Parts: sequence; structure tokens; C-alpha cells
Amino acid sequence: MTEVGTTWKGPSIRVLVFSWHVPPGGLLRTVSKELMLLPEFGVNPRFVYCVRSAPAYHDGLLMGREARQIGNRLIRYFTLSRFTPRGELLERVVRSGWDVPLLSAISISREIRNSAASVILCHELASAVLARTACAERGLPFIVILHDNPFDFLGSGARGIRPKFPHRIVSSVAHQVLADAAFVVCTTGRIAKALRDNGVTRELEVIPFGSDVAAVNNPIDQRDIVLSVSKWDRKRRPEAYVHVASLLPKGAKLVLIGHWDDPTHLEQVRAAARNSQGGSVEIIDDVSEEALAYHYGRAKVFLRMAFDEVGTGQAVLEAAGFGCPVVIDPSLGASELLLDSTHGFHVESNDLNSVAAHVRMILENDDLASRLSQSSYALAKSLSWQGFAGELARVIRAAVTSNGALASLEPAARVSQLD
Repeated sequence: MTEVGTTWKGPSIRVLVFSWHVPPGGLLRTVSKELMLLPEFGVNPRFVYCVRSAPAYHDGLLMGREARQIGNRLIRYFTLSRFTPRGELLERVVRSGWDVPLLSAISISREIRNSAASVILCHELASAVLARTACAERGLPFIVILHDNPFDFLGSGARGIRPKFPHRIVSSVAHQVLADAAFVVCTTGRIAKALRDNGVTRELEVIPFGSDVAAVNNPIDQRDIVLSVSKWDRKRRPEAYVHVASLLPKGAKLVLIGHWDDPTHLEQVRAAARNSQGGSVEIIDDVSEEALAYHYGRAKVFLRMAFDEVGTGQAVLEAAGFGCPVVIDPSLGASELLLDSTHGFHVESNDLNSVAAHVRMILENDDLASRLSQSSYALAKSLSWQGFAGELARVIRAAVTSNGALASLEPAARVSQLD
């Protein structure tokens, strides 16, 4: 993707960007970049969402940008009506786990019906499921951006939808929504492959994320920690990271940063970390952007395992932007960009002994660490959030054309096609 330094000079397109859930991490960062950069390409975005986690982190990235929470308008109604016959029925809906998708569907339908947007941009499949009916009523095209394989979540419903549905029903809905979308954007090639493996035959767009780059790549002798940044839940198995730390030499330090969905789980992992017999473990909950940058700059190794994930692992690209050598699972989308033995190492997460051995190899060999650091930093400089926004603007512009064919941007804001 090429860097684009021009400003769009043609007519602007209004787009409603929608995500029902906005957890801290890659999705939130992507939305913040869209709101900031899409106007350069003639796209005027407005962001609405239904549920958020970690408000301070969330508001820090979206501060001053056009973003508004919806989906909570009817909560007052639920509260005031709890002692009425109808309220008892609604209380049962809440207890059964239907409240969030129900409120979200009602709220986003209102937003779409009242919106002046020409296209709806849905982050993740669940958002598209909630928006699809209202889009059909208004004749609006919608685009789906997938950050991970949506079919991984069919056992308990699509991503973010709490009630458990039969696999066959949810799979059918997923295929129909993906078929109805004007475009389906996959943020990694592995997500596109996962869709093909699950029977999705339509054309797919692959647009990788960009990366922010530090002004200076800190030298290796100023780096002293092993770092991992993620949204932590049981699926991502933070206990495995603690086990890796126990296999590192005394004096090594692993720092885990990110939001935790379950406070009880956090305390369990902290207890396990206190008993580590090898390297030490520090666990830091949500941090500011400044504090996060400080830790990236200290990291001699960035570690990101994956257990049945094919999403990018956005923090891996962020770490590369600070010149961190990486040890990552080859299933992550970031491994399409960060190559084995060039920017770090690809190691299967199920082999924790091998993971620890590769981390230790970098920690104990400054020449190797320096070479990997320089390569990672150079790669990150070649990535561009502006390039991501330009490619996305191309797809948005195509979605509002009558024939749905990929539209070319005007020369003032032309971007290259993906390789």
C-alpha cells in the first residue's frame, strides 16, 4: 500500500460506522483511525456504538471525534416498568441475555432510518446482523469489516451476541448477511481463507491494518522486558504466558498489558504469576496511550500467542512500530507481514517450551535482537493507516455506485491496489 498525502477534492460521501460492541484493542483503534483519516478521501464518517468496555481507554481514543453511544435509551424503560405485567416480560428478556442484542437492534434501526448516510460500515458480523433489516428497508448498502473469523463463534452465537443459538441457524444467518453485504472486507488473508473454508463463495476484499511508528527506534541495550498486549479473556489463555515466564531465567520480566473481561480471572492469573519460579510477571490493567508507548519502547521481545485465532493481533503491528522483535503464533494475521527469522520467530502456541526457548534466544543474543528490531521497525514504516483509509474509502465509494463495481478514486487521492 502506498502512502497518500493528498486531500480529496470531489463530493463527500456520508457513512455511518457502526459497531455494537467497542472493547479496547484493535477494533477501537481502527475506528479511531477511520474517523480521523477517512475525510481525507471524501468520506464523512459518523460512529455509533451500543456497548463499551474500559470507558477511560475508550474515550481517550475517541475524544473529539464524532462518536456517540446508542443502545441505552430503553434501559430506563426496563427499570421503570419492572413492576408492570409488561415489565415482568421485559425483565425475563434481560435475565435470558437478550437485552443487549434487542436494545442494539432497536437503536441501530432508528439510527439508520434517521441517518443521512449513503452507506453503513459494520464492524464485525454481529453489527451487520443487527443493521441488515433497517438497511434493506431504506435500500442502503452495507459493508462488513471482519477483524477475526466469525465462524469461530457459532457455538455460542455470533461474536458478541450472548444467547446461544443452534449452530445451523446462526451459520445460515451468517452466510445470508455476508451474501447481502455490498462488500466484505477481511483484515487478514487468513480471515478470507477461513470464510472460504466455511463455504463463503462471494468476492472478498483484503485490506490489512496500518501501524503507527515511533519517532526513534530505541537501541537494544535500553530494552529490558518481554511484553504482551491484548484484550485478556479465557480464550487467549494468559495462564500460558505465565507458564512461559516460569521457563525464562530469573531476572527476566514479562509484562502483560490490556483490558480484562473478568476480574475473577484476572485475580486467578495474578495468583499464578506470584508463584512463578523463573522470570517475574507484572500485570497491568488498562493504561494510557503514553504508558503503552513507554512499555513498547522498553520491550526487547514482544510475545503474542494465539489459540485458534486468525485476526491480525493489532498490538503485534504496534510493537513492530517501536522496533520490537516478535515471537508470534503463525496463525495470526500479523505473521503475513512479520516474517519468521526476519522480524522475529513464528512458534506454535501449543509448544510452550519452544515459545520460551525462542524468547530466551532473543533475550540472550543482542546481535540477533538488534537485527530483528531494525527489520521490524523498517517494516512498520512501510505500513500506513492512511493507506488503509484510502483502500477503505475506495470500497465505500464503490458500494454507493449503482453497479457495485470497484470504483477508482480521483487522481487527487488515488491509492494502489493490494498486491
